[in-house]
Amino acid sequence: MQTADFLSSIAGFVNASGGGGSARFKLATVDPLYSPGSYPGTMPKVTFDGEPTLSGKRYAIIGAYAPTPGDRVLMAPVASTYVIIGAVDADASARVGGDLSVAGDLTLSGELTCDTWHAIASGSMLNGWSNRGSGYASLAYRKVTADEVHIVGVVLGGTYAGGTAIAQLPVGYRPAAIQPLLVGGANSTSTTVTPLIEVDTSGYLKVWSMASSGYAEINGFIPLTAPSA
Repeated sequence: MQTADFLSSIAGFVNASGGGGSARFKLATVDPLYSPGSYPGTMPKVTFDGEPTLSGKRYAIIGAYAPTPGDRVLMAPVASTYVIIGAVDADASARVGGDLSVAGDLTLSGELTCDTWHAIASGSMLNGWSNRGSGYASLAYRKVTADEVHIVGVVLGGTYAGGTAIAQLPVGYRPAAIQPLLVGGANSTSTTVTPLIEVDTSGYLKVWSMASSGYAEINGFIPLTAPSA
């Protein structure tokens, strides 16, 4: 969808909802010299499309969008002023910095992008554990939905039993209840084994049993909320 179509669709929605009037949605660019570290104490100035100079006033922001210098943003009319409702990419796709609720059908005309992969380097692992390397996937995680995390990777070394931690997931990627991971593996003679690895509520990937001098192949999904009884 191009920028003009995107704005037209929004304007049509506002008019259909009884929110017309003379004010219109506008596009603008966040001040290139704006300091992101000053947000939310200091709101940004913008340059409206079609205007040659930076605005004299600063504009409030709705929602979880955090302004970045040079961002293209969508400005919504509110009373006698405007507010920033989010960034708009070059192809007019919107970026939302928080949860998005849709009341009704949602039609996708392109790709739906989820969280990017976050790799856990060997140097960040615990108790002697590391990535296997040699072409095998490194330990990494990402959210695939707001309530589910995907963890993959092949790890080896370290302490093998007794609830020893391999690595720790950050806040926002930790389950509300202890969750087992789907894991395969082998020992030093390449004999297939089934390690037992769990993720606890502090985000620790803990190994409870595993063949000595072996490796674990992790490819599992964990819910972030506890399943109901």
